[in-house]
Amino acid sequence: MNYHIDNILIWDNFREKGECPLCGIYLTIEGKFVSSYLNEAVMEDSCRGEVNRYGFCPRHFEQLYMGDNKLGLALQAHTRLGYLMKEIEVAESRRAAQKMADKLMGHLKSCVICSLIGPHMERYAGAVAQMYGKDGEFKKLFWEGKGFCMGHFCLLLNASRNAGSCEKEYLRALSQVQAKNLERLHAELGHFADMFDYKSNGKPWGTVKDALERCINKICGRIIEKP
Repeated sequence: MNYHIDNILIWDNFREKGECPLCGIYLTIEGKFVSSYLNEAVMEDSCRGEVNRYGFCPRHFEQLYMGDNKLGLALQAHTRLGYLMKEIEVAESRRAAQKMADKLMGHLKSCVICSLIGPHMERYAGAVAQMYGKDGEFKKLFWEGKGFCMGHFCLLLNASRNAGSCEKEYLRALSQVQAKNLERLHAELGHFADMFDYKSNGKPWGTVKDALERCINKICGRIIEKP
């Protein structure tokens, strides 16, 4: 597979040396899909059909709501609600109620935007492994990085085959970089907590001032943005 188009976004995010370069890639892809569902996708029959069946998760519903096309979102929400309404029946027994609840919960867990982002992220994770195996400059940048959020670390582990003959080396590097940076962040968070002790009164916070936000993002993915 040819990854040259993907390389630009990968290089840009790894060079930022944040807590997870793949989170930066995710947000870029996510932004494009959210924009499309506020613009051209609104009136496309195929896209509307997907929205009806899969809907949006809370995160993406909120992002769409914060956008600038309330009418377009209202039309999509209207048909999605109509789809869900068809699943409501009068439950005549506990078993029937549980079956209906399980079916509805399945609908509520689906998201058309998430389903579109997933394959893209798998492709980028594969591209990272391939670049590590073929590009010495990227390998150096990889080792200098701050690791990844836990979800994207797992994604990269699963895509290790793309490193080819360097797979074992890549897996060692990936694991060591992640472990080293979790230790770093663990120490920073401990220092952050110590700063609330009266003995630390007046001491500079230094680099640990945002350690809690970075720790949460490391565990959950980038859900907290710096002011």
